[in-house]
Amino acid sequence: MEISFSSLAAQIINFGIMFFLFSRFVAKPISKQIEERRRLIEKIKKADELYKEKIEEAEKKAEGIISDWLIKKENIITEWESIALKKQIEILQEANKKAEKIVVDANNTAKTLSIELENNFIESVKKTSKVVVKKLLQKDMDLQKSYLEEIVKEAI
Repeated sequence: MEISFSSLAAQIINFGIMFFLFSRFVAKPISKQIEERRRLIEKIKKADELYKEKIEEAEKKAEGIISDWLIKKENIITEWESIALKKQIEILQEANKKAEKIVVDANNTAKTLSIELENNFIESVKKTSKVVVKKLLQKDMDLQKSYLEEIVKEAI
């Protein structure tokens, strides 16, 4: 096997030209694309991490806002319960005042009616007594004299 130097030189020159063409037109664009994809993958990883951090921050903020609103809700409920209790006390006091006024008015009316009833009863007894005495005295003159004597004795 004989090695021909001209053929070997042609092969080396051919290989060099192929290497130059490959590195110039194929290898550089492929390596650029590979590098671009690596950078893109890194950006995506960083963006993914950044998004996760942002989501965690947003969740923490949301939890904070929710807890703040729950506290505010409890404060509002407590405040309105206090207001309702005050209003309830005011209404009860007003109702007690009205009830006391009604009781006083009823007592006054009862006293007035009692006095009227007593006066009417006394007047009625007087009239009845007069009628009974008149009828008795008209029938019996002796009884009339003794009755008048008794009245005079009591008067003296």
